[in-house]
Amino acid sequence: MFSEKKSHIMSIIMVITVLVIIVLSLNYSSKKELGKPYFIQFNSYVASQINTYYTLDFVFFIDKNKENIITSNNIERVEFSDINNAQIEKYEFKNGSVAKKYKIITLSITTKFTKAEKDTLKKLNIIFKNGEVKRYPVGNWIFDVSNGLFKDTDINIGNGYRVMTGKLDKYFLSLNNISDKAIRLEKLIINLDGIKYDFIPTTVNAYKSFYKEIDLYVKSNICNDNLFFFIRPRIEYSKEGVIYSYFPYGVNFGLLNINDSIIDLEVGKAINAE
Repeated sequence: MFSEKKSHIMSIIMVITVLVIIVLSLNYSSKKELGKPYFIQFNSYVASQINTYYTLDFVFFIDKNKENIITSNNIERVEFSDINNAQIEKYEFKNGSVAKKYKIITLSITTKFTKAEKDTLKKLNIIFKNGEVKRYPVGNWIFDVSNGLFKDTDINIGNGYRVMTGKLDKYFLSLNNISDKAIRLEKLIINLDGIKYDFIPTTVNAYKSFYKEIDLYVKSNICNDNLFFFIRPRIEYSKEGVIYSYFPYGVNFGLLNINDSIIDLEVGKAINAE
């Protein structure tokens, strides 16, 4: 009798054990493999005024069949690597479209420009909650921070201004003079190697608008080596004999053309930059 009871108990234990193994196996198999993120290798020029804020978008790719490891739940913070003139105030993740092979995700970083100098960002530091730190290459982001006279009450963006375009061949400048005095647009400043342009100083009368398609002359090797650009220029203008700076919205070049073959090229560039 005792032997039969013991045998019955052992059978129950074996059944429970098998069920537990099955459940654990199913749970394990249902978990996606962790995917490595690869950031777009932007070639960028970002002009800004000291002690001001601007949001920059860093786009990365994950194999769509794998799990994204860079999420708000997994990381402690994000840092700029090896630069002195900017710091991160806050960040957020934005899920984008899904290509045939990749998920496209944007890490939007609100940046404070803290020191009037030029510096180049090449990598982001991601600090995970488990203490691990990973450095991800993001291309070359030139931060050109100024401390000259700055006003945001004379000019605003016009209707023809484009913040995203496919090809790096034109910059569409559209501005409104919202002051009661004439202003003179003196300079358009884009300090990015391999890019040249002509800008003729122009007077814009009070409450009038200015629109100009500015041709960008780009060295062939620049576009061969870089598919994505981000440009936020500095505009110098004069009003009643005083020179001021104005910083319009940044413009993304290349994102409209994105597809799997282009992503493959960017992934290869990100791997080579590690």
